[in-house]
Amino acid sequence: MGLNFSYPYGQYPDSAKWYVAHSGFHAATIIGQAKQYTTNADLFELTRIGIADTDTLPDFVSKLTGP
Repeated sequence: MGLNFSYPYGQYPDSAKWYVAHSGFHAATIIGQAKQYTTNADLFELTRIGIADTDTLPDFVSKLTGP
């Protein structure tokens, strides 16, 4: 089993966070466009940036470097 969990489609009910946290995982991710610093983050609601197969290289760079 891995140490990190990714909520399916980035969505989860409130109860899911508790179950994931008590199932041996160290962190979990949701989908969002906001950048996040782990020193202030809830480790079971870390934001991941969605990347689509239709994104161009400039789109990808913009998602990683934008606000």
